[in-house]
Amino acid sequence: SAETYYRADAVALTDARTCPISREQFLAVVREAPNFALGFAEVLAEQLFGCYEQLGESYAPVKYRVAKELLEQVRRCGVGQQADQTGTGWYHLETALKHEEIASMVTATRVSVSMAMAELKRDGILEGTRGHYRLDVDALQDLIMTLDVT
Repeated sequence: SAETYYRADAVALTDARTCPISREQFLAVVREAPNFALGFAEVLAEQLFGCYEQLGESYAPVKYRVAKELLEQVRRCGVGQQADQTGTGWYHLETALKHEEIASMVTATRVSVSMAMAELKRDGILEGTRGHYRLDVDALQDLIMTLDVT
């Protein structure tokens, strides 16, 4: 029987190590550790749900999608700063992601991401440029709730 190959592309936001395995190797692991199969199925289901959510949000305004992605980046990589004089939660985000890469992540054009970032700056939610940002996380969450399309 002919083997079937699946091709997928991915971009890692941090250092990553991959280890491709054959179908036979996967089945051997499942036979040895049946709980592995259950855990793997749970991960796949979670990823599938995320895909459905992302697909549904692809119709949302770019500003909403950019705000959600920036918030996710802050959660992953941001450094918190104690509440400033205004009592809001500002976070620093150092990222190598360019507008073009953010655009790819939120299924938008680079120009529309740049416009959304400029809007967030005008709104007083985002400060900085070229991967060195400060974000008002509380205001960002409020904006996402206001624009929520789900």
